[in-house]
Amino acid sequence: MAKLVWLPEAVADLDRLLDDLRARSPEAARRAAQAVIRVTRRLAEEAMLGRPMGDGTGRRELLVPLAGIGLVLRYALDEAGRVALIRIGGGGEQRA
Repeated sequence: MAKLVWLPEAVADLDRLLDDLRARSPEAARRAAQAVIRVTRRLAEEAMLGRPMGDGTGRRELLVPLAGIGLVLRYALDEAGRVALIRIGGGGEQRA
């Protein structure tokens, strides 16, 4: 199992997305948070789970399907074999 590291930008992204969702539906925000926990645990076990971004950086992305929205987790594997979560965006957001 790889160590999972959350970069500050990914934490801020998730906070923002959950706050936005919580304002509309606390239950949906709870389900979204649980889905992120499940998928990040799985990602720590299967680091190659996501698809390559195809931008030459070695970054990967993984879609977390949720009713009404989808989240995209962008991550990279570092030299030590850790999974570094870089950004989290809503399915329609453009993130670097």
